[in-house]
Amino acid sequence: MFHPSIKDKMTALESAKAALTAKLRDASDAASVLLHPGFADRYQAQVADLRAALRRDTTKAEATSIIRLADTLACQRRRQNRPHRSFGV
Repeated sequence: MFHPSIKDKMTALESAKAALTAKLRDASDAASVLLHPGFADRYQAQVADLRAALRRDTTKAEATSIIRLADTLACQRRRQNRPHRSFGV
């Protein structure tokens, strides 16, 4: 009824499924990230402050420097294959 190659393929797929299921089961809960309930509000306020600082001549240079630093750090993490993490919240 079934061709032997289909049975072999099915066996390989079942093996891969079992391996992935085991990997998910063994995954550490520590990898999960829980955000503080006020995170979104604080982030929105910080972005608003940064945008306002970019509009003022007296603070534009410092605001630009902050953005460049954040971008540099994010790029370094990507090159190291490390996920983005937010600090100070």
